[in-house]
Amino acid sequence: MKKVIQFIVLIFAVIIVIHACKKDLITTDANAKLSFSADTVFFDTVFATIGSCTHKFKVYNNNDKKVSISSISLKNGASSFFILNVDGVAGASHKNVEIGAKDSIFIFAEVTIDPQNTNTPYVVEEKILFETNGNSQDVDLVAWGQRAIFHKAPTGFSAFAIGNEFWNSDTPHVVYGIGVVDSGKLLTITQGAQIHFHGGAALYVNKDATLKVLGSKDQRVVFQGDRLDPEYEEIPGQWQGIYLSPLSKDNKINYAIIKNGTIGIQADTVNGSNPTLILRNSWIRNMSQIGLFGRGATIEAYNSLITNCGTYCAAFTMGGSYQMFQCTIGNYWEGSASRKTPALIVNNWFQAASLQVIPRNLVKADFHNCIVYGNITGEVTLSKDDGAAFNFLFDHCLLKVDPDKTTTTGAEYVSCIINKDPNFNSTTNDYNLDNGSPALQAGDLTTVTANFANLSSDMEGTTRTDGPNPDIGALEKQ
Repeated sequence: MKKVIQFIVLIFAVIIVIHACKKDLITTDANAKLSFSADTVFFDTVFATIGSCTHKFKVYNNNDKKVSISSISLKNGASSFFILNVDGVAGASHKNVEIGAKDSIFIFAEVTIDPQNTNTPYVVEEKILFETNGNSQDVDLVAWGQRAIFHKAPTGFSAFAIGNEFWNSDTPHVVYGIGVVDSGKLLTITQGAQIHFHGGAALYVNKDATLKVLGSKDQRVVFQGDRLDPEYEEIPGQWQGIYLSPLSKDNKINYAIIKNGTIGIQADTVNGSNPTLILRNSWIRNMSQIGLFGRGATIEAYNSLITNCGTYCAAFTMGGSYQMFQCTIGNYWEGSASRKTPALIVNNWFQAASLQVIPRNLVKADFHNCIVYGNITGEVTLSKDDGAAFNFLFDHCLLKVDPDKTTTTGAEYVSCIINKDPNFNSTTNDYNLDNGSPALQAGDLTTVTANFANLSSDMEGTTRTDGPNPDIGALEKQ
């Protein structure tokens, strides 16, 4: 019996030794991945002066054998704002870091920021890269780079609520994620405010909520991305856009520049008799898809430019009610060789998920003293379904149309100029009319007098009532 007990003890000892040896073995299995306590580490401190902040996170080895991480490094290397501390050693990169079986280690990440340095991005991003047995994994680091007011979602969420708030001009605002103006709330953005959106960020106005943008001629409100490098100044697609939900109400945007996003403004569905949006004295440009997108909405626009978008500058779809006064819609998108879509499209239908075409009444789509032009053959498309009303009017407008597809001799075209170049000073950044433009003094003065408060001068303050007739388009020649 004593020998049996000794034998059993020996067997257990051997098992323990084997198990201990197994734990000491370093696995080379490509499937032996790491896991992390956080996918993204946020440094929420807003610095008033040069300073640093440190956060930590854990790296787990959930495998039955030890792992050796061949490389832990910062993507931006020595130029990074961050530095790592791994096992008490600081640096931008670390080699052959071992983690025992079913064990973990801490990594400390430190960021140093000078918020007064205007060359620093508003949002400073970095990646920690991990290489283990041929596997590549990463953890994101995000810090606020310049002094600004940051609006972001709580950890683990992609959206955040906005209540009754004023976003003022004293400090730039940076939106990280989806900002939702909550139901029944009002977001007021005052003159001169600078609103920056991180990649993928957007502003969404919910049911019964309202957005009011109160810019002025000398202090416009600017909506754009948060990359401040000169090469990003006019790059489209840097953020998502402004979305006015179907039951948002009384949205007003005055003296705004909205640029470099995916969709400038999307307004959905008629909301009673109130306009979904009144747009005045604003410039929407460089959108990778659509500048002004109405989907069964009620939109009024005065003295506004919508230019250079990847698909449509203005798309008024699914019926609705649209009125444009003294506006310029010009599409000279740099990728014009691949652009097949016109600057302006108007229709009275939509296609359901079942692919069934469903008509919706187009109550009106009226354009007064407007320019619609661009660098493809036809810049106006009118798509009508006979199952719903389709009411439109071009009154004293300059239009570029494909004569094989669009007839402009009907009663819907009043004193229009067809297929004559408006001669803009520049088709990238200056839509003033050059000398000899056919649009000069070709507008209807009654349009101005009937909407005198909105149209007596253009967005630059140039009066429209000095001559016998106003110019066509958003900008009056001085």
